[in-house]
Amino acid sequence: MSVHVYQMKLLELHSVHRESNRSHLRLKLISDQVTELLWNIDEETAESLESIMESERIYKYRLSFHSSWNSAQNQYVSFLTKTYRDQSEKVYFPCSEAYVSGLNSIKSNEPVSQIQTQASLPEAWTSHLALVTQQERASRGSRLLTWTVIAFMSIILTILSGSSMPAFISKTASGEDRDIQVTESQINRTMGGYVDGYRAVTVSAQLKSASDSELGIPLNERLVTLKEPVKPVLPSIALEDTVTFSLPGGKAALTFDDGPSKYTKEITDILMEYQVGGTFFFIGKNVKKYPESVQYAKSSGYAIGSHSMNHLELTKLSDDKLKYEILQSNKLIEEIIQEQVTLFRPPYGAKNDSIIDILRGMNHKMVLWDIDTKDWESRDAGKIYNSVAKADVDGSIILLHESQATIDALPQIIQFLKKQNLEIVNLQ
Repeated sequence: MSVHVYQMKLLELHSVHRESNRSHLRLKLISDQVTELLWNIDEETAESLESIMESERIYKYRLSFHSSWNSAQNQYVSFLTKTYRDQSEKVYFPCSEAYVSGLNSIKSNEPVSQIQTQASLPEAWTSHLALVTQQERASRGSRLLTWTVIAFMSIILTILSGSSMPAFISKTASGEDRDIQVTESQINRTMGGYVDGYRAVTVSAQLKSASDSELGIPLNERLVTLKEPVKPVLPSIALEDTVTFSLPGGKAALTFDDGPSKYTKEITDILMEYQVGGTFFFIGKNVKKYPESVQYAKSSGYAIGSHSMNHLELTKLSDDKLKYEILQSNKLIEEIIQEQVTLFRPPYGAKNDSIIDILRGMNHKMVLWDIDTKDWESRDAGKIYNSVAKADVDGSIILLHESQATIDALPQIIQFLKKQNLEIVNLQ
């Protein structure tokens, strides 16, 4: 029996530093270990983040790994969660393509596509990360010691040529260059298995020493350069109404109920293959069974909402039981994806004023639909497809359920929607 492991990541923003010739973020990446980051970013994104942060040091800020393209403003948009005690607020901000690339690389543990030399580093350093582990920080007090510190880790991805060449680089505290030959197993030990699938190769690379005055970074910190080509950002749309049945013209949404399940990963893979959006509405009791499916959908860039804890008809419940059905499911999902869940779909589409009032008070959005494929009833891929093809799909929210029949019908549905020149979006 195979064991699935998922790993949560948190990216805390501590401060924004803006100087005359460059800006950087000081971050903390929390995963299987705690790592401090110094990320040089563009001036515009730095300015956006600086304007969000309060002068008082009472708030915590957590950067989201999610970003989207706002076609109306011709601008990438991401968000952070601003927290004080038990209160949290999601704050959106405009960001650059380089920032999106950096987020994707951090999330996927796929750092470097090329390595800068000392001469070019100060000028070309547009998306670098300086990483220092807690163990390294503990040893900073004695810089006179001659000990070797791992300084650079990189994976060279030559996407266009179809080759993947991992590289590992080290230098001593005195600045002496060292070439290290690395195999796949060494990288897997270092990266915690995140680069499984890379072929074992031996490569070497050099990086010249740079002084603190040139980089503003102590030599006993690890540096990672992020210049990987930006992965496609899935189109999305932010819902404004408390209850939504449909979308503006030119868009369509594929939504999947009753997961997570053994089908979640395959549905996600199909959406990824076609580079279209999708929104999953997960049931709390299933989240307990398939936590890795929740993480897989989220880490692939898809939107996640709640479909209640136990899939009961909510209109028949007391307010206390109703709140439990909503909040407990949210809690289980949020523990995995480390983001606030704000989308909710009531089982059977059953709603009343009490449910709507509770969701409105929580600033949640109820997502219903205007095309019901009745896939749960037919279990027939052809009938599922026809229910979409014969409907008015412009601006539609399409209801599907996680099943093999849905998987079989999904590619044809996506192709049909694309032929109608519809943008298939994530819901937010």
